[in-house]
Amino acid sequence: MVDNYNRYKINSYIVKKHPDNGGQIHYSMYWFKEMKTNYDDIIHIVEVNEMLDYIAYKYYNDERLWWIIAEFNNIKMPLDIYPRQVLRFPSYKRIINEILVK
Repeated sequence: MVDNYNRYKINSYIVKKHPDNGGQIHYSMYWFKEMKTNYDDIIHIVEVNEMLDYIAYKYYNDERLWWIIAEFNNIKMPLDIYPRQVLRFPSYKRIINEILVK
């Protein structure tokens, strides 16, 4: 077994949106290039009782994008964040242009 396996590898996949007939959005992943830090990255300090899905909703208006924050910060288990932890992750504009493909 590979120690650093992560199925949402941000440097390996690109994500494509697929709306269904009811308006629900689904995502699928495709091979992607490596992402580096950028000047417009978001820096967030975790507060007590915050979870990645809440942080994703706060900055991306979509809690389903929590895995981008996890991958960018090398978080293997989504619940393994703690108060005062500093997270750095791509801006919404950047994930729209470089990760999420319409």
